[in-house]
Formats: sequence, C-alpha cells, structure tokens
Amino acid sequence: MSQTEQPDPQAANFGAYAALQDALRALIATHPNPDVLYRAMRHEYEHTTAFLLGSNMREQALKSYEHTWRALTEPLDER
Repeated sequence: MSQTEQPDPQAANFGAYAALQDALRALIATHPNPDVLYRAMRHEYEHTTAFLLGSNMREQALKSYEHTWRALTEPLDER
C-alpha cells in the first residue's frame, strides 16, 4: 500500500471472506462422505437461520447468509 492509499476495511473483509469461501468449497468438494456432510451442514443451516431471524440485523444478515450458503453447497448440488 502506498502512503497515499487509504486502508479499506470493507475490501479487506471481502478478500478474507472470498479466501475462506474458496477453502471451504474445496474441503466440501473433496469430503469422503458428502451425504453425511450435507446433513450436518443442513442441521447447522437451520439453527443459524433461526438465530438470524431472531436478531436485530435480520434482513441483511439473512441475505448474506443465504448467498454464502448457496455458494458453499454448490459442490454438493453438482454431484
């Protein structure tokens, strides 16, 4: 970063999010038992969705969660 360039926390967070999503997708895609993995993920999904519905940041949090869920479970849907 140059001395005149300002830090951008939102861009930094997005980069970290993208890297974590890539790593998780690779782990999901190569899991030895995708059916068991999907059931466990679905269980967690239901609990997290209920939690987010009860939170005060419901709309944006749910939208972001759904987007990430679809991106992460795509390898399971493609099998």
